[in-house]
Amino acid sequence: MQIELREFLNGPLSIWEHPDPKQTYVAGLDSGEGLGQEDGVMDIFSRNTGNQVCQYVSSNQDPEEFTMNCIILLKYYNHAFIVPEVNNTSGGIAILTLKTHYKRNMIYKRRTVDKVKRTKKTDYGWKTTSATRGMIIFDFKNGIKNGFLHIRSQKTYDQTKTFVRKDGGRMEHADGEKDDCIFS
Repeated sequence: MQIELREFLNGPLSIWEHPDPKQTYVAGLDSGEGLGQEDGVMDIFSRNTGNQVCQYVSSNQDPEEFTMNCIILLKYYNHAFIVPEVNNTSGGIAILTLKTHYKRNMIYKRRTVDKVKRTKKTDYGWKTTSATRGMIIFDFKNGIKNGFLHIRSQKTYDQTKTFVRKDGGRMEHADGEKDDCIFS
């Protein structure tokens, strides 16, 4: 695939490193609704170095358009493995778009149990629950603290400063702030 991307730091697309054919890349995607309220965010990291190499952020693209743009970046980064969150309608649209236009073996799958039929099945995407939310936050903090993750995005860094423990103990963004970059 022959595309050329210019570097736009602090814009909708930030690129800190262009792909190296010798490296493997992984991405996280938190799809927004495209209504200007929450951001759709995709971060790409080098699996070899832990460096954040790219971030794409948009609050005004519908989930399908946002995901199609993400697919261009995933292909550019050596067909990066993607872990999309599927907690809402936009996440479902992102999964459908990925399954249609991207390599299915490069999309995160999880084993689930159908409680009605009592059967195991495979679903695409990461489901953030009260149990998995703590794991994400713990792994993110430990990755930075232990030098496994190297965050370069000012947006992500700023969101970590406004990520607080609310009444009841739940960690999330402070009122009037965002946490989409943290969860991508």
